Amino acid sequence: MLDRDLIIPTFSEFKETPHDDKVLDKILTFWEACRANRSKGKLYNPWIILVDEKQGELVAALDEGDKVKLLELFSDFWKKEFPAGFAQSRRIYLLQKEKWEKGDHAPCYAWANKIFKVAEAVGALKLQQEGKPLAHQHIKSIHILADMIAEKTGVELGIPDELSGGYYGFPVNGRLVFRREIMSYLFSYQASLVRSGENICEIGPGVGHSAYYHNRFGASHSYLFDLPTVATVAIWYLGRLEGPDAVSVYGETPNAHCKYFIYPHYLFGEKVTDFMKFDTLVNKNSFPEMGEEIASDYFSKSTFYGCKSILSSNYEDYPVAPKVKPDESEKRMGIVADSAVRAGWRCISRSPGWLMTGLVDEIFVAPDSSSPGQAHSFLGGEPATVTSRRALPLLGKLGLFRKRRQES
Repeated sequence: MLDRDLIIPTFSEFKETPHDDKVLDKILTFWEACRANRSKGKLYNPWIILVDEKQGELVAALDEGDKVKLLELFSDFWKKEFPAGFAQSRRIYLLQKEKWEKGDHAPCYAWANKIFKVAEAVGALKLQQEGKPLAHQHIKSIHILADMIAEKTGVELGIPDELSGGYYGFPVNGRLVFRREIMSYLFSYQASLVRSGENICEIGPGVGHSAYYHNRFGASHSYLFDLPTVATVAIWYLGRLEGPDAVSVYGETPNAHCKYFIYPHYLFGEKVTDFMKFDTLVNKNSFPEMGEEIASDYFSKSTFYGCKSILSSNYEDYPVAPKVKPDESEKRMGIVADSAVRAGWRCISRSPGWLMTGLVDEIFVAPDSSSPGQAHSFLGGEPATVTSRRALPLLGKLGLFRKRRQES
């Protein structure tokens, strides 16, 4: 039985860091560069990244260069990463606490399953038989499970507590681990199996959770392309987490010694630095939002940077994007595979996602790649064809891709 103290979520306050002013300078440099080239692409994010009433305030503060307001907004962001996110998290926390005290541990175990699934996916735990519950009784605490995962992958779960504030999660090895960290951890682990070079590119990285883990799993450079308003939050997140010197942004002279390079989405396919090259591109939870034409364009343009493989982890049975009408969702099913085929890429691995129902993990190789595999079209939302729940690890063992690890 898991200890109550390891199950009931805890909260932490967002703490100031000595790097705030430098990070804000980078954000404003990035924003001004985007404004100067706003004709190249849509400047403002069509999706809401903060609570609705804060979106306009964020854009206004960026336009006015108001550092005081930006500091307030970004600090508040961690408590309201998505609409009503903090309030919902607080309600879940109180509900779990109430049910636990009444002897009902099911809600807590349901959340804990995410960590158990990661342990299964990376081979830290033996796979359970289909349809049977995970064996909680064999693991005394989440700490032990996290140690098993770290021993298997070489990378520790979790981020510094002060950068997590406001989102409920599990205390692991003195840190708070949240649902998004767990999903990003597994995604970056999968990417490390696919990636053969030291650099990686992510389209739609959002806040930058997975970018952080790409680096922990051995990537030297992570090139991140997203809508400008989302990218400003990634600059804030990664700049505070790793320090401003680890982040290079659009509008300043690129520094080859940085870990993260952040650009607006509309510059993808252009020469943004003299040294930008990567062999693997990754995307999670955003290709279906774009439509086939735009998603296909990313496949086509990625070869400009020497890209040979693309890892996609996206929902197939329903769209991720908010406010999508039912009749439009039909057109989005299978959009990733069809976008790849349209650009001449081939699917060599296709398997159901580990953590969420409806998630499909796919690996595509470039038109000139010598890797085996046939292109498939899944237009119309055909259910995923399971190659193997061990598809990614098997590909690594077969030598098609080289697994890279970095000790924590």
